[in-house]
Amino acid sequence: RELQQIPETFDSFKEELEQVRSKRAGRKGAEDLDPAWIDIQVETDGQLSSRKVAAPWGLGELYAYQVWAELSKECLHHAELWMACTLTKEAERHAKVHGDGRTLRDLAVTKARIAMEEGNHSEAVRILRELSAADLGQCSEAAVLLANAYEARKQPFPAQEIFNEALAAINQSPGTKAAVKKPKVLGSIGGSTFKGGSEVDMPSFSSKHVLAQCCISTRQLHSELERLRKSQVTSKEWVNDMNLAIEKHFQLGEELVAAGFYRRQIADCMNFLEVMCKMLEVREMDLSRDPQNAAALTYAGLEEFACRMEQAIAATQSSRDALLSMTLPVEGIEQDVALPSEILVVRLDIWHARVLALRRCIQANGKLHRRLQRERMKRVADPKNAPLFAVCSNEGGVFGKALDQDSASFGADDDKVQKWLQLVEEQIAEEEKMTNFARDMAEVEDSVAKVSNAVSVLELAVQQPDEAEVAPDYSALWAEAKSELGRLQLELSTRQATLVRSAGKNMEDDAPVAAANLIWDMGEADPTEKRGLEAAERYSNKLNGQDPSQVFQAIEEPEAVVEEEAEAAEVEEGLLDFKEFARVTLCEAAKTALTTMNIPAAQRAFEVLACQGYGLRSPKATFEFLCWLQSTEVCIREEKVFKEKLPEDHDERVQLHLLRNLERRWPFPAELSTYKALKQRLETESTFFPRLQLDKLPSIEDILLSHLPASTLVVSLQFRGSFIYMGAVCTPPETVTDRGERVARLTPLVARHTVAPSEVHAAINRILVTRSQIEKQLLAQPEPDPQLQANLEQTLQEVEVHLMDPLSRRLEASFWPCSANAELPAMPNPKQLVLLPDTSMAAIPFETMPSFTRLFGSGNDCIMRDHSLHMLAQRVRASTDVVDAPLKVPLQTATA
Repeated sequence: RELQQIPETFDSFKEELEQVRSKRAGRKGAEDLDPAWIDIQVETDGQLSSRKVAAPWGLGELYAYQVWAELSKECLHHAELWMACTLTKEAERHAKVHGDGRTLRDLAVTKARIAMEEGNHSEAVRILRELSAADLGQCSEAAVLLANAYEARKQPFPAQEIFNEALAAINQSPGTKAAVKKPKVLGSIGGSTFKGGSEVDMPSFSSKHVLAQCCISTRQLHSELERLRKSQVTSKEWVNDMNLAIEKHFQLGEELVAAGFYRRQIADCMNFLEVMCKMLEVREMDLSRDPQNAAALTYAGLEEFACRMEQAIAATQSSRDALLSMTLPVEGIEQDVALPSEILVVRLDIWHARVLALRRCIQANGKLHRRLQRERMKRVADPKNAPLFAVCSNEGGVFGKALDQDSASFGADDDKVQKWLQLVEEQIAEEEKMTNFARDMAEVEDSVAKVSNAVSVLELAVQQPDEAEVAPDYSALWAEAKSELGRLQLELSTRQATLVRSAGKNMEDDAPVAAANLIWDMGEADPTEKRGLEAAERYSNKLNGQDPSQVFQAIEEPEAVVEEEAEAAEVEEGLLDFKEFARVTLCEAAKTALTTMNIPAAQRAFEVLACQGYGLRSPKATFEFLCWLQSTEVCIREEKVFKEKLPEDHDERVQLHLLRNLERRWPFPAELSTYKALKQRLETESTFFPRLQLDKLPSIEDILLSHLPASTLVVSLQFRGSFIYMGAVCTPPETVTDRGERVARLTPLVARHTVAPSEVHAAINRILVTRSQIEKQLLAQPEPDPQLQANLEQTLQEVEVHLMDPLSRRLEASFWPCSANAELPAMPNPKQLVLLPDTSMAAIPFETMPSFTRLFGSGNDCIMRDHSLHMLAQRVRASTDVVDAPLKVPLQTATA
């Protein structure tokens, strides 16, 4: 309120400005600003020489406009753009009257920052070009703003020139100390920004110089990492440049610690880890799906990069200790209070746990990748003439079986020498297994302790009195910590169980992978065979005058009973099961993350719940979490496309940009009035923002019962790692009206099918390339090349035989009781299909696959696709009134 009243006081400074004009009126050059540079006489070798230096700045009296200039910066941190503009404009008018060139330069940088926040990059460049002088802080900030503006305009070359010129100017500025010798750094031939050279004497700078240099160098480092991220091929030069970038980060951290900028080092380290984690996750997926373009990169190389990231966290230990010791008051603090420094440190602990988990995940995926490679070498004699699907060949098979079920001899070798070598390797691996298990267990337990402490600190920051009626408003950071804690609890539970069950055995898979195999590969009978027996029994009942809907059903124990027995068995083995704790923690984290719109944290929680939480033991829970996982990934992709397609100065994009900036800068942004106003405005005026609010939609059960027509089969397909996850459910028929019976009719089917990622990716990539070639030919001639058409048909036939046909027969066995050619009145067959494939499988033409047209026909309204179940629900709610009954109007699914 006091801030809003400041503009009302502007008129009260008229007399002060008149007095200043009167004092300056009699001077020579009264209208000119104070000089930025002065000439001084310096004695060199006994002779006086003139030297140009920066004009000294002294504060004899504090003026209001100087306070307004600083307040405008603080308003910018709070995303108060209007107030920042108002204060900057008035402060600039006063500074011109006072002739304060230094404040005017500071205000010019602030105006450029405001223009950047508004997406007006040309205006920011224009403002900064008018700067003729700047101190160290202004120089570094202006250089970073200019580089950001040019990169936003897709001009990276001027940005690098700006970095180099700014660093050269800082190095030549006065304030240096005695020279020190820098160690030699090896260079690269891959176009890296950080080149090596011979040993040279480099000056040692003051703290201000170090801060300015590190500000520019850190921004330059992130620009280099962005270049490496966009690189298509990971060559040897790419690996060398990556190592140079990591070494540069270590060097910047050492300089910041030496200068006493402890908080800055920790913040820069977390920003570096965020960029590196995303890059390694993408490179790992590329390595598994397209190993030919990752010739110089291996799983061992990825693991080495993860180890370097862990070393970067360890390098901040001195800054962490110093920050906590310097900010903790001597007399102590009030109970149930968290300091800002403590929150910063626990954020680093969360990142530490994520980096260690990423390294363990890379190790496990590397084992599985080598296992698939060995199987491919066994099955493929000539790589040049190898079939498209060699490892995951599934002609005539069933969708949802593990790789071990492809043949009884998987992993075996008939050669005696190979058997002997395998036995020796197993003996060596058995000796190493216990050591590796113990190390991983200790690592996971330490991470659980750190993240648990982080959750406690964050809960203290939002804790309310016991008599408060309102529940604590947990932040997005708390949801992120809970998500990581749940992942660690589940991993700890799986490692404990695997350690006991694998005693005396040589388990080739990592503990989480083995635990996931246990819940997904339960050794169930062939569902197609079971469906055939049931159909034969129905026909027999019909011929004998009995009810054809009555078939023999084996007595199955409820899911809860099976789960309790499994947990009781683990308790008997002496284990403290964290599995149920992990599920509850992950559900709480996902719910809070959706409420606070921390979509990446929700995506990580749903990924664990969907892929490792329940499996076949609870198909309903697995299906719902698969749908949630797909919806969160669609939201992340939507926001990315939204930023790429809309202009930088679009009002809706500016508002969302300010909202995301507040979430990054502040640990508890919901307490800021600006954040609440921005969110309310986006909810009211934006057409895109409500699509990110998944928590405002009804539950999965309600969406299936009221947002879809009757007898609609919903199938979600997600290609993740070495598996294709499938979740399917059919909505009840129109004849069922009771709510309880309709809910009981929702019997989801879930399955996990093991594949070789490179083979599936090669098939999809071949489809895309052939389509592109056909489209180019159609621009020049009316008929495409018959050879290209034949290649496309052959590839689609391979996909049909090994993936789609087994999938359709699995669906037919579960949702067509009397096969596709007959149906019972009480249990009608599905009438239409809604496919929800993820982006990696979007190129497959599901609508024209014979396996699906056999079940639904070839009509346009029978087979549809959409991006996610929640996006489909949002589209239905926007076009029609939803009631607690099956949808009566035709579905409007996504077309692209």
